Amino acid sequence: MRGCKEAIQKERVFPGWIMTVILAAAIAGSGAVSGKGGGMAHAEVHGSEGWTREQIERAANGLSVPPQDARIDKIWKAIPDVNGLQVDVEGTWRRIQAGERSEDGGIPWVIHQIPAKVQLKDLPPAPIYRGNPLKKQMALMVNVSWGEEHLPALLQVFDRRGVKGTFFLDGQWVYKHPGLAADIARRGHEIGTHGWGHPDLRGRPAAAIRENLGRSRNAIRQATGAVPALFAPPAGWYNDRVVREARAMGMYTILWTLDTVDWKNPPVGTIVQRVVGRAEPGALVLMHPTAKTPEALERIVSGLRAKGYELVTVAALLSPERPLVQPEAPGNKDTAGEEGGVERAGRCGELPILL
Repeated sequence: MRGCKEAIQKERVFPGWIMTVILAAAIAGSGAVSGKGGGMAHAEVHGSEGWTREQIERAANGLSVPPQDARIDKIWKAIPDVNGLQVDVEGTWRRIQAGERSEDGGIPWVIHQIPAKVQLKDLPPAPIYRGNPLKKQMALMVNVSWGEEHLPALLQVFDRRGVKGTFFLDGQWVYKHPGLAADIARRGHEIGTHGWGHPDLRGRPAAAIRENLGRSRNAIRQATGAVPALFAPPAGWYNDRVVREARAMGMYTILWTLDTVDWKNPPVGTIVQRVVGRAEPGALVLMHPTAKTPEALERIVSGLRAKGYELVTVAALLSPERPLVQPEAPGNKDTAGEEGGVERAGRCGELPILL
């Protein structure tokens, strides 16, 4: 990534998370500070030499933003919470007085992530179709119950572009292809369950739902070592009972915001347009391992990064962590580049814990 590097300290404090992030900002500019765009924090500041306590306080006002509670939306169902940001003026000033600077000689901001009062885990069981739109991130999901012949090429694209996806594996498929399942996990991708045998669980009693999901999860654990915390119902088949039983087993039910419909074998350009042309913050993108998906993925990654999106796992997208964005210095061309120009605060990828 370009720009600053962060030194991170993280504490877990009941009932939520408080993350302390040291953001080393070194941006030449007018000295203005603003909180603009996509719910992320932006800063344009002078170097730290010659700054006064009063100037630090004024700048801090533009960096602080309130948290947003998780909620149930009439259309999108469960929407995750997102942390607020609060500048620790005293801590920042102490670091400046001690002579500390960012790697580039800028202000060593101390910023706390403040948890929302209502978190995703506090909501009643509900499906999740998207992440919080205040985070300019998107997650690429691959449902796997067939298409093993196309997985090696798809995984190569993920590796080459430095992207981690979320693979929802059918337990029956894992039983037949344990080596491929293990390879997906070994490459650092997130693993969820797609049930056992591409099931429609809507008409099954609670015990049968738990048996199916448990059987799939056990197969995945044996092959990959991962214990799925996410369930993607095949074809989007779910009802309240399915969602409730998955939640009781410690899993969120994941649907999608954007569907590539790649399984119908459309042209590569159509697959790309369905994602890049409709990109929005917090979107969950559904894909499958088809012959055209690897080429489409290459173009999707380039297109989304050119628009400034950070590509993360589903767990990272659902986590309350609010990203911190380091903008281009004035006069520099903003080329999103391979990393999308995004600097993140703290460690991403931790799901809200189900208690």
